[in-house]
Amino acid sequence: MAEETSEKQQSPAKCEPFTDLLEEVESFLTSYYGIDPLTTATDFLLEKEHVADSLDTHASEAPRAAVCLQESTNSPGDDPELFLGIYFETELIDRVLSENPLRSLNHKNLDAFCVLVEELSHFHLIFQRALQNREVSQLELEWQGEVDKFLFSAITLLHQQGNPHLYQLKSVLFDKADIVNHERYEAANKLAAQFWEGVISKGVGQKICLTSDYFKEFMRINYHKPLQETVPFTAEKKTFY
Repeated sequence: MAEETSEKQQSPAKCEPFTDLLEEVESFLTSYYGIDPLTTATDFLLEKEHVADSLDTHASEAPRAAVCLQESTNSPGDDPELFLGIYFETELIDRVLSENPLRSLNHKNLDAFCVLVEELSHFHLIFQRALQNREVSQLELEWQGEVDKFLFSAITLLHQQGNPHLYQLKSVLFDKADIVNHERYEAANKLAAQFWEGVISKGVGQKICLTSDYFKEFMRINYHKPLQETVPFTAEKKTFY
């Protein structure tokens, strides 16, 4: 029993309360986009030392969270093998367990919740594109993560408070975002802000619900499109191509 307790203390990401929460957020995302969950991110959780090795950095310099993707071949001519893993730092895990965002999303846990959503978004987009034998750029990954953190924060607030608070979220997640010296993240954040500005201006969140079948169809179409082929939203009921 002592050994089991020690192991859990050394692996906070794999403790049941966190994996349960992660699976709930993951189910939220995959069901919204109509993704067949052939795997779960909880089966690919990494320790700090593993993610440090994957990113070729020291454990003390590991990021708050990351999805690690590596490609290797055993010998020339062999098909490459993909290694996929997902990591969350202990402090972030402690935050969402002490202030569960799925019970009450607020200023104390919004940032941590967004990190969970972003990394799960990255994980499943990489997995889906791999299944389709399609490439995905780093900008596309970051853009989809930015779009998803806004979407699922808004839907969570809608479920909890009856109001998605779109303008407040836009202010916090985009207008006041503090991104320093990272061109790709800044570009993805700006593109996602423009995407949501366009959507909100067409009445989404007011006349059209974020969870309506019509809006889900729009989001699902864009989920499977390359960034440069994103379809604009229209409030007039139509089929998106």
